[in-house]
Order: sequence, then structure tokens, then C-alpha cells
Amino acid sequence: MKKLSILYALLITSIGAFAQPDNYVFTVSKNVPYQNLISPTIVTTQGWDDFDATIPLGFNFKFMGDSTNTLFFDSNDMNTGTELQFNTTANTANPFHVISWFYDLEDRYNNDVTKSSTVGYKTDVVNAKNVTKIEWNNVGFWDDTFHVDTANVQLWLYEENNALEFRIGNSSRADITSLIQDPNVYGFKGPVFALVKNLSLTLAGPSADNIYYPSNINTPAMDSTDIVSMFTNPSSIGIDSFPNANTLMRWAPAVANGVNAVSLNDHISVYPTLFASTFSIDFKAKNNYQLSVFDINGRFLFTQKLAKSSENIDMSNFAAGNYILMLNNDSEKIVYQITKK
Repeated sequence: MKKLSILYALLITSIGAFAQPDNYVFTVSKNVPYQNLISPTIVTTQGWDDFDATIPLGFNFKFMGDSTNTLFFDSNDMNTGTELQFNTTANTANPFHVISWFYDLEDRYNNDVTKSSTVGYKTDVVNAKNVTKIEWNNVGFWDDTFHVDTANVQLWLYEENNALEFRIGNSSRADITSLIQDPNVYGFKGPVFALVKNLSLTLAGPSADNIYYPSNINTPAMDSTDIVSMFTNPSSIGIDSFPNANTLMRWAPAVANGVNAVSLNDHISVYPTLFASTFSIDFKAKNNYQLSVFDINGRFLFTQKLAKSSENIDMSNFAAGNYILMLNNDSEKIVYQITKK
């Protein structure tokens, strides 16, 4: 097993932080009911620790410049049960990675035969589009001395709009928090849900272009770093508070803006998309949406309830530039980019 302590020995200097990913909006929703997958395909065997597995998506998923129809757990590539490769084949150099928790996971059966942990997946069809859901169910932690902590989390990938979500289920927290903050183990300030560009592990040491991670989920914000800084200054990395059960963290690509007006779907229009101080949102059907506005780096600015058939949004106090709109109700989320001149 490759423990994270191996990485500490390889990291000796710090490099400056990177900017956040362009044209993606990071949002957090609370009180979204977490439901275990029904009859998922299990990719682990009893007593698992590090493991290899293939997750077929059934569609071509695009994220941050990478595109694939298959994900991989690769035990030869720093896989501690938390990391998925985005690539067409396993063991491909420098793929894009998604990492949940950044703990070293294992089957709880290893320490208590009355308990077990699984990793599995299931693809559902919603509005004629696939949603592939990957589930870490009742997983344990290799470094948990008392073997009492557990975590439940799902990663959802959407064919329709190439959005990616982490959904948090019930997880014990006291020892997990102390474990992740222990400088002798990990030393992060909180759990790390990371999007990693071009991760590579060689004899010369690990490297990666960018590591993007949520730094705040109460006021949704993302930050970024490089792999050297991540382990030489870990106390600044991670979420500043532990995510409660029924928390949903979402990354969605912003829709490119139009010129005068655009139809977001068959009953919502935005105009003008290049505006001086205000713009309007028109609804052809009943309006029960909430608008959230973010800057181009995904930082939350303000929210507004929408109840009329036509709403005027005043942004006269904001600087010129690109902004992200997110409209959501009980059944859908729409993300769109708009420009103030």
C-alpha cells in the first residue's frame, strides 16, 4: 500500500497557488436527501484496501478539457480507495483525477467481521440522459486507530450537461476531523474533495498542473494549489468545516453567453446578455426559481427569489466582466454566463 507519508518524503519546496478553473461554477446545496444506491454493481471484494476497478459510464463525459467514457480505480497510481482516473485506458500518463476525502480508505470488515464496506456504481436514465453514480458505502479509514469512524459519499456524473456532484451521506465525524488535521498523518485543515489536472507519480516525485478543491461550503468557494504546496503547507488545504450529511457539492460548466438574448430552455429567456447595469429574465411558465449569481471564478455574490413572469436583475454596483447565473427549483438547475460591459 502506498501511504501518503511516501509523498511527504518527496516534497521539499513550495510553489505559488493557481487560479480557479475557468467557466465552472461551484455550488453547495444543503438538506438534499441522501439515498443509498439500489442494487449497484460492486467493484470491491471483501477485505479490500487499495484496489483496481473499471467504471463504464455509458456516455462520453467531458470535464476540464478531458473526455472519457470510462473511469478507473488504479492501485498503481496513489489510489487509496478515493481516487478516480478520467481516461480511455488505465495507467495512462497524466490523466485527470477526482479525489474524495483524501483519506486512505479500507473495508471495515478488516477490523470487525460484522461490518463491511463496498464501492459500487449504477447508471440511471433521467430525461433520456444517463447519470452515473459511484458510491462509497460505509467505508472505513486505514488510519482510524479505534476503527469506529465511517463515511458515505456518492459521485454523480451527468451526461446532459457534464456536471459533477459529490453527495455526502451519514459519516461519523469526531475522530475523522482529528485524523485529517493530525500533522503526523495528513495535516489538512479539513476533508479534501479535489479535482486534479495531470497528476503524475514518478521516481522523481509527484507532479500535477493544478489541484482545485472547495475551501468553504457555507459560503461556497473554491481554491487551488499545486501538489508540492499541498503537502508542505497542508494546514491551509481542505474544507474549513466538515460537510454534514445531505450536503451536495456541485461543479457545472457555465453556458457560453449570447449577444442580445438567449433561451435557457423552452420557457426561460435572458436578455440582454451583454448589459450595462440590469438584465431581465422572462418565464413562459409558472416561476418558482431562485437565482444565484457568481463571479467567473465561481465565488458566490448574491441570491434572489424569482416569483414574477418577468424579473429585472440590478447589477449596477458590480464591476464590468463575466458573471455566472444559476437558476434552480425543485426539478432542475440551469447555469449560464452573462457579461456586464
